[in-house]
Amino acid sequence: MKKLLMLILLTSVGACGAIKNTTSGIKKINDTCPPKNERTIKNIFCKEPK
Repeated sequence: MKKLLMLILLTSVGACGAIKNTTSGIKKINDTCPPKNERTIKNIFCKEPK
């Protein structure tokens, strides 16, 4: 039982670190979007310029 709990704990810590590394470049909601041909997946929450 202890081994299973340790495995789950280590897996969850590793998963949190991976998610933090991949989402660190996502732009904030208030940032304006770059031109359409320069957008990447990190520009999901950008705001269209008026």
